[in-house]
Amino acid sequence: MWVKSNESAFLKVFVFLLNVCGGAFTETYGVYEAASNGVRRILALVNLCSQ
Repeated sequence: MWVKSNESAFLKVFVFLLNVCGGAFTETYGVYEAASNGVRRILALVNLCSQ
């Protein structure tokens, strides 16, 4: 349960930062893509561990 609420809080912060730094992120799209792939892998691991 803790993991799920923590996950959504993290995603909200991530999306907020994305909106705030929108211009910077479009310039460094490669970095953003790498980060989102990393986040997806971490979330997949978290989901595996929480089952």
